[in-house]
Amino acid sequence: MNQLRNIVTGMAVAVLLVSSAAAGPKHHKQSASRTAVDSEFATKAAQTNLSEIRLADLAMTKTSNQSVKNLAQSVEAGHAKANTELKEIAAKQNLTLPKTVDPKEQAEYDRLSKLSGAEFDRAYTRKQVEAHKDVIAEYRRESSHGTDPELKKYATDTLPALEHHLQLAETAHASASKESH
Repeated sequence: MNQLRNIVTGMAVAVLLVSSAAAGPKHHKQSASRTAVDSEFATKAAQTNLSEIRLADLAMTKTSNQSVKNLAQSVEAGHAKANTELKEIAAKQNLTLPKTVDPKEQAEYDRLSKLSGAEFDRAYTRKQVEAHKDVIAEYRRESSHGTDPELKKYATDTLPALEHHLQLAETAHASASKESH
């Protein structure tokens, strides 16, 4: 009788272990995928901030167009502030952020660095319009669908500055385009 009870108890324990093991990874996997989305946003945001700061610094040395200078100054200040805030969040959450721009952005920097005058102004401002449209879409996505409360707040709080950069970029692009005609 004791032997039968031990067998039944052992089987019950085995069933519970198998059930909890099967349920556990699904929950963990779902949680990890949400974290991956937020981590991917943080990585892209950090790379964007670094790239925009470098491009703005380049623009401030290459342009004589006041609209382009205003754009570059605003972009540099805004993305430096955003990067500082993102680093603070990452430090609290043990997120590792990239310290360099991605190869595609490096290639764009290299291409722009070879241009000068009105040609540089047009290319830089066109890049800023395109980049800020893309970045705004990413930040809106994180703001609406992110799962990490701090990253979601960061995205929401940063959006107005990004939208302002887009307006400045459109104005500067119009100015740079007129200058060349």
